[in-house]
Amino acid sequence: MFAVPVFVAMAALATTSVLLPMDRDDRSAHRPGLDPIGALLATFGIAVGSYGLIASGDHRWMSLPVIGSLVASGILLSAFVTLERRVKDPLLPPSFLVDSCRIKSGRRDQRI
Repeated sequence: MFAVPVFVAMAALATTSVLLPMDRDDRSAHRPGLDPIGALLATFGIAVGSYGLIASGDHRWMSLPVIGSLVASGILLSAFVTLERRVKDPLLPPSFLVDSCRIKSGRRDQRI
């Protein structure tokens, strides 16, 4: 059972050079920078929020572990949104979720 992912990874590595285009050495092309602080804020915000929801199975909703985790998650994710609006190369551009195509795609009564 363990061998299947290993074979898939080996096949992916073997076919990468054939299937993917060669990298151009174009210095004028803009490469987006990394956003490690945004990545950490999003990761910890989601992880702490998940912990709060999971802890609600063992604790009451109004207990400190649940409420504290959910409040901390809200603070971390709010900091993530605030940071993403200010950095040059955001991890999740603010316009991504506001795009009308993405909003309409979730509606069932969408007309073409």
